[in-house]
Amino acid sequence: AICDSAKRQPFSQCLPDTRVDLPADLRQHVAKGSGKIIWLSGESGCAKSMIAHTLADQLREEGSLAATFFFSRKHVKRNDTDTFFLTIAYQLGLLHPRARGAIGKVIAEDTALLSPEKS
Repeated sequence: AICDSAKRQPFSQCLPDTRVDLPADLRQHVAKGSGKIIWLSGESGCAKSMIAHTLADQLREEGSLAATFFFSRKHVKRNDTDTFFLTIAYQLGLLHPRARGAIGKVIAEDTALLSPEKS
């Protein structure tokens, strides 16, 4: 789901003044513009999703977020990659008019791309 999607799990953001250091470190990494992927890993229940949602919300609020996708084992449409690329393309199209035009052109040439099986 997109970071501000209604399908997000409730309370999927860090409470104020909690886990401050890690999101701050992640924001600093993003600010440096390294272009590298951030991979959060850890045991189930260790707050990876909360940290990722908090970071995404903060970046969205300041206009620094291009796109997000949050996988979920609990939701059939988000537990594999079927809609991943379509979701990212949609968000990039909303954000960047030039990307929107290019994405629209590609889809017009091959409407089968809208099928989740091609994503």
